[in-house]
Amino acid sequence: MEYHIRKNIAVPMRDGVILYADLYMPAAEGVFPAVIMRTPYNKDKFDQEWLYSNPELWMKEGYCLLIQDVRGCCRSEGILLSTGESEVEDGYDTVEWVAAQPWCDKNVGMYGLSYFGWTQYAAAEGRPPHLKAICPYMNASLLPFSVNEYKAIGGLHMYWLYGQALSRLDFLDMDEARREQVRSALTDNMECLDELLFPLPLKDTKAAHVEGVPLLKDYIELVEGAEKKEFWDRGHHPVKIGQMTTPMLHLTGWFDMAKDGTIGQYLAGKSNPGVGDKQKLVIGPWFHGGALTDRIDDLYFGPQASGKAMEMDKMMVRWMDRWLKQEKNDQENEPAVLYFMLGSNTWKRSSVFPPENTACRTWYLDGDGGQKGKGSLTTPIPPTDGVCKYVYDPQTPVRSDFKDRQGRQLTADLGELEVREDILSFTSAPLEEGIPVTGEVKLTLYVSTTAVDTDFICRLTDVWPQGRVLGYTWGMCRTRFSDKGFEPKLLTPGEKLRLEISLGFISAYFEKGHRIGLEIMNSFYPAVNRNTNSGQPSGSAAQCSRATQQIFFGAASPSALSLPVES
Repeated sequence: MEYHIRKNIAVPMRDGVILYADLYMPAAEGVFPAVIMRTPYNKDKFDQEWLYSNPELWMKEGYCLLIQDVRGCCRSEGILLSTGESEVEDGYDTVEWVAAQPWCDKNVGMYGLSYFGWTQYAAAEGRPPHLKAICPYMNASLLPFSVNEYKAIGGLHMYWLYGQALSRLDFLDMDEARREQVRSALTDNMECLDELLFPLPLKDTKAAHVEGVPLLKDYIELVEGAEKKEFWDRGHHPVKIGQMTTPMLHLTGWFDMAKDGTIGQYLAGKSNPGVGDKQKLVIGPWFHGGALTDRIDDLYFGPQASGKAMEMDKMMVRWMDRWLKQEKNDQENEPAVLYFMLGSNTWKRSSVFPPENTACRTWYLDGDGGQKGKGSLTTPIPPTDGVCKYVYDPQTPVRSDFKDRQGRQLTADLGELEVREDILSFTSAPLEEGIPVTGEVKLTLYVSTTAVDTDFICRLTDVWPQGRVLGYTWGMCRTRFSDKGFEPKLLTPGEKLRLEISLGFISAYFEKGHRIGLEIMNSFYPAVNRNTNSGQPSGSAAQCSRATQQIFFGAASPSALSLPVES
């Protein structure tokens, strides 16, 4: 397929900053609709995954393709910020610049995943007149980056900043000797970054102080601003989907760390009249990234499970054909949601998500059955009240990146982790029939703690007859922000508290003979920063203390797991 490439086109932003882009154009004469990918991962290395490394497909279908380094990344000028606050205006300006070019027919779309999924939401929030459709994949809707609604900070943010700093290094204005000094310092730190990030307080981490790399200060701003409303407001977050009008094709995977954000954006769009039914949602058995494979570790999901088998690249093109070319390709008459059910390894379609044929079923937490840290899930409320007690020590957190003896992480056997005394596990009896679960998993939990503040992290698992424990989805609550606001509310030590915790979305078939499992713990590091139990802000808290935690169950304190079960 013949096409033309124009490298390093200067695209001016309203504040005078220049962002650089590469343009791929069909060899044929004429004007064309255009699609944009705005990425922080270096436009010159456009070889990430098959889903995005295919300009020939866009050329064949009659589109121009513009790939741009976002502000502060690689060749583009400016400063990259974790709030993403520049992406609303930069996205708007880029879309309208493209629409004004003589090779564009004024119909513009955007696509990409993760950060460059966020750039699409940001642009759509600004409502540029010529943005006709987007395909935001695997993107958390709640920002600033690496902070959740409970103000818990994702520990992988610094890894991301280091990757950006190294990729940007060759474009910085410094002499070669200084550049190599900085490169050496960054590389050395990367090798022991986990150790550098562990000491408290977070704001004083040495990893953020490499002379000549101001980008790393972004981490300090993040940990100090995570609990401040003005920090969130500065970035126009959460995304203002209520004011969007752009049709959206969303995609995520059940093992994607951004799955709940992606699904949340779809659901928010459904309640927005400006978007409404101009949306589709695809959820596969995939992890974060554009590989969209049919297996993870030793789990094989079947020949139709991969993104290639489902032709997700062509689905993107078809979405653009509908909204940029106004082709009547019958998309409005197709079910809006395509999702993969784990366990049964089947694709399903629905007009809504969760599907209409679901109903809530409840399993109640019961005692330890004589084995420390082990309890049960029962369908009737336990006849007697009880409590499970254990100790949480922030200095020895449960690892979110745990690998089992076979080296598996996303599909690790969590039974090897559950030997810890600070993880409670509750399991149902072996199922007498298979149970298909699709939708949001919720937990009501009655607790107390000797601390003034602590976290509760909960995970849904599938316990196989052979004993393997497979994790599906998890959620948390940081008690001082249990209302998800910005005013911290400290606890009275020892006082009983009722928590409502979302464990996120899942679609999974629990087979006959398997058991439904639930884990309860108080740390999940580095996915979220350790709660020191002190009630102090995460960025400045310097001292940790152990806390005794209690989980209550029974008629007086009916802690319960609620699953949306398909009929």
